[in-house]
Amino acid sequence: MRYLMIILVVAVMLAGYFGTPEGATLEGIALHTPGAGIAPAFVKFVPDMLSIAIVIYVVTAGIGQQFRFVNTKYWLVFGALAVIIASGCLANQEAPGPIINGMRYYFRAIPWFFLPAVYRFKDKEIAQFLKLVMGFALLQVPVAVWQRHKTAALGLWTGDAVVGTLLASGVLSLVLIGVLCVLAGMALKGRIGKLYAGFLFLLLVVPMSVNETKITAVLLPIALFATALVGAAPGNRLRVSLWALGLLVAAGAIFVPVMDYYYAVNVRGGGTKFSVEAFFSDPKVLQEYLEHKAPVGSTKEAGRVDALVVPIEELSKDPIKIAFGLGIGNASKSSIGPSFTGKYQRVYGIYSTETSFATFTLEIGILGVLLVLFLHWLLFLDAVVVARRDDSLIAPIAVGYAGVCVTVIAGGFYTLCHPSDAFSYLFWFSSGLIAARRQQLAIASSSRPREPIRHHRAAAATPLRIGGGVR
Repeated sequence: MRYLMIILVVAVMLAGYFGTPEGATLEGIALHTPGAGIAPAFVKFVPDMLSIAIVIYVVTAGIGQQFRFVNTKYWLVFGALAVIIASGCLANQEAPGPIINGMRYYFRAIPWFFLPAVYRFKDKEIAQFLKLVMGFALLQVPVAVWQRHKTAALGLWTGDAVVGTLLASGVLSLVLIGVLCVLAGMALKGRIGKLYAGFLFLLLVVPMSVNETKITAVLLPIALFATALVGAAPGNRLRVSLWALGLLVAAGAIFVPVMDYYYAVNVRGGGTKFSVEAFFSDPKVLQEYLEHKAPVGSTKEAGRVDALVVPIEELSKDPIKIAFGLGIGNASKSSIGPSFTGKYQRVYGIYSTETSFATFTLEIGILGVLLVLFLHWLLFLDAVVVARRDDSLIAPIAVGYAGVCVTVIAGGFYTLCHPSDAFSYLFWFSSGLIAARRQQLAIASSSRPREPIRHHRAAAATPLRIGGGVR
């Protein structure tokens, strides 16, 4: 099973990159990436094919084990979500094509959530997973710098074309913030040295600086402090918070000057980008960036506020639609073909392509959105328990998961992240590791309440080495 895990990480980080031709248009900007397009287009579907194999394994092994390591609360939430989705499809008499497209983007990564509940990954295998993810995260540094250089040479004064190997600028930043949170969790749990973690931290700030993702300046501090609060011992939180603050100051020393430099370049090139200072100090600049007042059905680019407010206003005219949405996939464009594109995509496409939560609101309604938020809350609570009670290699992942939850929720309001392979697969597999471990701890605690809970003691006592870093 670990080989499938390795193939998955490689596929979600590289398949779309190698399967997208050089010069292909992404968000209206041509992709200029070394190595792009060297693989046939069908490699982009490797993660989907892996999910089919995992479904077969999970069902077969899970039935034999009676899914004892899947907590009932998750069955209830996923079951309720399935009812809401089915209700939305029936109420809107949705065609099969958009349903298939929607199911693919919403649920293709979910089998990986259940995999750790039926197959117990050893610490050695989890360490391989973490090293692979870190390796591909570090790969984004030279690729992002190259993309910024290449697009600037072509006269494109924007960071939107800096997508790394993940094919979306916002997703690149969100994934890297999640990696930084887990890296901080590893340092807090003593798995790697803090100086080495700080060095990796500063390296991974570079792609988020050259792609001008402004949400980084807000999201990274919140995510890092959430990680610090969960991972620090009660009497050690002040020292850990100061350590986190020091990292953020050092990151800011990279992030702000780089973004301001490209702001000056944008202005000289006739662009209208904002400096970091103006973006956070001038309400007019912030409003201009977030709210474009794009009307329904227009071709005008929608802002983040438009994507949040307009779908709610429109669906509120019909109580069924505001509750259950327009139907899964019914407001989205499909990469498979026009017959799989939703019938409302032309009307609401400027919002559904802007942020994930705009898509969720349009397609699964307010009830669906509330369930998604509740699911993340349950995962967060499980992560806190695992972070404080476990001694396996899943514990530092759980520590970082506090920041990951912030990243995922806020990221859903900022950009379109759920269709991303890297974002969705890495999130759901990590969530599955934590949820399954939480259930294992609960079962062990109920059967042996006075015995300390241990898991792979020898491996847990060994610091994780990533490229030479040691405790």
